[in-house]
Amino acid sequence: MVPVTVIIALLIIAVPFYMPDALMNTVQTGKTIFFLYALLIIFPVAVLTVFLGPVFKHLSFGLIDLTVLGWFIYIISKNTIDKTPFSLLYAGFIGLAIFYLVLRFIKNEQLKWLFIALIIAGAIQAVYGNLQLWGYYPSHHYRFKLTGSFFNPGPYAGYLALMLPVALGVWLFYIKTEQVRAAGLFVNSLNSAVRYLSGLTIVTIVLVLPASQSRAAWLAVLVSSGYLLAVKYPVVHKIKKLKLSLRQKVASVLLIVTLLVTGLTGMYYLKKDSANGRALIWKVTLNIIAGHPFTGTGTNGFKANYMDYQAGYFKTNPGSNEAMLAGDTNYAFNELLQQTAEHGLTGSLLLALVFISVFAGNGYKKQKSAERHGNQQFVVIAKAVLLSFVVFAMFSYPLQIVPVKITMVIALAYLAGNQKRL
Repeated sequence: MVPVTVIIALLIIAVPFYMPDALMNTVQTGKTIFFLYALLIIFPVAVLTVFLGPVFKHLSFGLIDLTVLGWFIYIISKNTIDKTPFSLLYAGFIGLAIFYLVLRFIKNEQLKWLFIALIIAGAIQAVYGNLQLWGYYPSHHYRFKLTGSFFNPGPYAGYLALMLPVALGVWLFYIKTEQVRAAGLFVNSLNSAVRYLSGLTIVTIVLVLPASQSRAAWLAVLVSSGYLLAVKYPVVHKIKKLKLSLRQKVASVLLIVTLLVTGLTGMYYLKKDSANGRALIWKVTLNIIAGHPFTGTGTNGFKANYMDYQAGYFKTNPGSNEAMLAGDTNYAFNELLQQTAEHGLTGSLLLALVFISVFAGNGYKKQKSAERHGNQQFVVIAKAVLLSFVVFAMFSYPLQIVPVKITMVIALAYLAGNQKRL
């Protein structure tokens, strides 16, 4: 499966930049079309490799596979029953399912190289964003100076928020030269180069991310980075061993709570109207869910129904000051709410189970030589990526951003390959 891995690595780096001028909404639509065309090459090569080689020996079916399969079957079945018109978003969903299947045929030793491709892609995007800030390249939105190769700073920051834990994880869990000396000079040199690349990526992302003013991305980075640091440096266990008095414990808790409240309050007032606007969108979305609790409105149904429900909200709240924040939107700025609105409680529960299967329990294989192969380290990195995704999804729309979805699927597939058999 080496040829497939190389093609996918090139796809990871190239897809964020595909923006053909001939397409309407080129920055979003172009990426989806590029991904689907790439699958026309990747899938046949993968199938051919399956028939020519014994790739089934390393395959196992775990809890993540089961939950992903359940969610996919539900969405396809519901769209068939609802007679949902075939759209680019629907085609992209099927493409991601095929992409996940292809990744599951690739050995995890090869899949790890895709994380290196993500670091390269993240570094390129971060440098591109810095050059936009310095005025060397134009943005792709007339209102914002910084967009990367995306349509506004939000998706760009969300993409970087998933790239940063990959780079930070590789840098933190770097395998020292002494530990891999037997692998040879080339592997040692490559190993060092990857770590330096990770450090460069971290620096360039940290330089550009604050300028995006994406609070969702900032939170995602803080949580995922905190998780990686907690695994690398088990400070919590050391704190538990300290014999603190009751007064010291209370003071520590109050300090942490004060810092959290101060930080969240500052983030709220940084873009107060934006935060209030999202709160309005969430209220209207809850009304959509109440109107279609089990069936949902169908794929793309949120966009089609939002304005009607927003009008209904203001009919029942005629004197609300929120009228100044009203407007049309394609996104709920909370993926759990949007998935529930479109696919019902069943669909959102199945999607939640996918992520629960990642973090719940200790269902991952024990590696015989973790220091040499690094599988355990990349399990932690993949979890950090998905944790960043979940946090960002609470305040934004990552399931509408193709490069972010590709990254999510890579992390899921890698973790699925490391899970124990059912």
